[in-house]
Amino acid sequence: MFNLILKDILLQKKIIAFIFLYAIIFVFAFQSSEIFGFVAVVMAVTYTSMNTIASIEDKNKADVLLNSLPIRRKKLILAKYISIWIYMFMGILSYIIVTNLIKAFGLPIKVFPITVEAIMAAIISVVLINSIYLPVFFKFGYTKSRIISLILFISIFFGISTGMNAIGFHQNKMISEFFTNLSDIQITSLTIALAFLILLCSYLLSLKIYQNKEF
Repeated sequence: MFNLILKDILLQKKIIAFIFLYAIIFVFAFQSSEIFGFVAVVMAVTYTSMNTIASIEDKNKADVLLNSLPIRRKKLILAKYISIWIYMFMGILSYIIVTNLIKAFGLPIKVFPITVEAIMAAIISVVLINSIYLPVFFKFGYTKSRIISLILFISIFFGISTGMNAIGFHQNKMISEFFTNLSDIQITSLTIALAFLILLCSYLLSLKIYQNKEF
């Protein structure tokens, strides 16, 4: 399974330039938001990475080849889900590099440090997109699922922004008291636990779909 994940990572070298371009664009575009610039970068990098790999595999009929090898199908599925976290890390790293370069060169672009709230929003948005997208991808393949992927990206991209604004507006009445009693570690742990639960449900659905698929 490690080799499957490594294969996907090595293929990302084709889009390294785009990853940093996205980071620059979204950091510049969301200078007024302490959270959403970071979330946008992580979402864009993860979305692009997932779709790039899917496109390459579809073009080269990778499913047929991989299923002719002595590899269990659940490992093929699990590798895709683990890769999501790697792509998120790539997005975080690109944000850190770009914002530090902006500060180092003294460019007139406002940048913000990464906060717990930003990490939470990024994890949940990426998990929601891929938890819905991957079962659809394994069921219908890349060509039919890419439209759904784009719709999900746009919907959650703007939905997270709207949701954060709504939370910000009502936070004094609704959530402030709850989160005040939690440490940053507890909040992050709860978010990651929720993300894993959502991904587990999605993984089991994808596995069921893929195991019943013929190549």
